[in-house]
Amino acid sequence: MKIRIIAKPNQNGEVLWEDQSKVFTPVEIICQIDGKALRLFQKDWNQFISRLLTSSADLIEVKEKLLKKSISLEQIVFGNKTLPWKNPNFKEEIFLQTDPEFTAYPWEILTTNSDFFFERRNFYRGIRSNSHITEKGEAKNFLLIENPVLENLTDSVKKEGKKISDLLEDHSSIPCKRLKQDQFRLARFWDEISSAAYLHYAGHSEKGGIPIPLENILLCEEIGRAKLPNLKIVFLNSCHSAFEGENTSGLATQFLKSGAQFVLGFLTPIETEIADKIGTEFWQSYLKYKNPRKAFYNVKNKLQLGNASEYASSIAFVCFSPEEKQKSRNWVLTLIFCILLLGLLFLFHWQKENEKKDINIDPSVLNRANEKTKTKLSERQNSLTNRISKIQDANFKKEIYEFLKEENPLLTKNEKYKIVEDVLSTDETETLKFYHFKQLSGIQ
Repeated sequence: MKIRIIAKPNQNGEVLWEDQSKVFTPVEIICQIDGKALRLFQKDWNQFISRLLTSSADLIEVKEKLLKKSISLEQIVFGNKTLPWKNPNFKEEIFLQTDPEFTAYPWEILTTNSDFFFERRNFYRGIRSNSHITEKGEAKNFLLIENPVLENLTDSVKKEGKKISDLLEDHSSIPCKRLKQDQFRLARFWDEISSAAYLHYAGHSEKGGIPIPLENILLCEEIGRAKLPNLKIVFLNSCHSAFEGENTSGLATQFLKSGAQFVLGFLTPIETEIADKIGTEFWQSYLKYKNPRKAFYNVKNKLQLGNASEYASSIAFVCFSPEEKQKSRNWVLTLIFCILLLGLLFLFHWQKENEKKDINIDPSVLNRANEKTKTKLSERQNSLTNRISKIQDANFKKEIYEFLKEENPLLTKNEKYKIVEDVLSTDETETLKFYHFKQLSGIQ
């Protein structure tokens, strides 16, 4: 689901959304934005988030208040429109792209059928721009800039810089260049940035950019005019680093324009302790998983499980990134199918082999079995022949021989032998034996 928030010349705007799962239709639904109402909401939101950052309220209370703000924003922007992401079956990614005039608004607090946008792993932030470097560059260095600017940030920025520097030294082979407070100048920045794949900025920033106190300048728009496709990850761990307004071109936007692939920053002020914690945890997670989106989500998830201040910081913490393509499930299904097919083939082969074993018995075994059978049969015939020869009644004797010799459709050879044996094994007279023989053999 792609949502675009577009500015209009009259300080109003409009929202368009594109359901990528549906076919094209000739009518596109838009929502007109009342710019004045939205600006009043933003003013109230800034006051609300400032209170929240220093609040001792529990998370349940925070979420209840946040939901009210979400409903207010939704009413101002969408009115009575039917929103596809409210559908209970909605599971798509959400891509939200804004014009500069609307970047700083807290679109993350909008909700789907089950959660806030900022709680979703597949929510993406983007910008709309008239320029963008899309080519890829090659670099491997890590550039760490420490620029506290304000005296009360000096110790915390030094601490953050040292922890990240030690982390890289102990757990990676990435070369790290550390620009400390007294080394950060515009010329040094440009000397180092072109060979950096990773940039971490720790310190103070303003809505208009990064102050360089040693030269009394503000660094911002020059970045957007540069060509920096070598930058894979830019983490601007400072206040307002992702802010962008109608007359203010933000830092995150400038790095995105220059070709940086992943840019992380904050829409609002951020508490010093939380910034220090986030900075280290992000790079720890990245070095472990080698996935900036996953590292971002892990840090954001920890913030959401923290206190009210940390939860509020998770709303302002944003990541501008390309879509994380899901690995195709087709190969998994193919693999499962192949395994099942191989299993069936193995089972079929196993059954055939067993049948062969049953059929292809060793001839010597068969011969021995046949010999035993023949021996037993011969002994049985000799014993029966001997008993028949002792019969005195010639007619009785003749009937028995003929019975054993002739084919009988109802009796097998063994069954005929058994009848004769049973008759001759009794202690009766030959006359009764003959009588019983006729009954069992069917002669009479």
